[in-house]
Amino acid sequence: MPKLAKDPAFAHTTFARSSSPREGGVRRLGRGAGMPELSRFYGIVVRMYFDDDQQHSLPHVHVYYGGMDASYSLQGKLLGGKIPPKQEKLLLAWIALHEQELQENWYLANSTGECYRIPPLR
Repeated sequence: MPKLAKDPAFAHTTFARSSSPREGGVRRLGRGAGMPELSRFYGIVVRMYFDDDQQHSLPHVHVYYGGMDASYSLQGKLLGGKIPPKQEKLLLAWIALHEQELQENWYLANSTGECYRIPPLR
């Protein structure tokens, strides 16, 4: 098993790193590891919570901006909450660009407890 390391981008918990062709590598999350941060751009933080099958069966991300939060499906549909319209447009553009990677992360997180960082919107 790889040595455990603290990554500033994932400061809320500890992950084991393994090599991956994906930018940022794969993070082993383990059950109950919280919501790993997938990306951060323009003050928007995108996280994925997958450890509650009854409440979180629909693949989605949790988004935080300036004290506001919302949940979006991996296709960009608002599921709950609210963020400002400008940030929502940026988020939806990012989701559209990275939908396949988000789907892969959802599958990985639920099946192996691993996920990887997704590049920010630039």
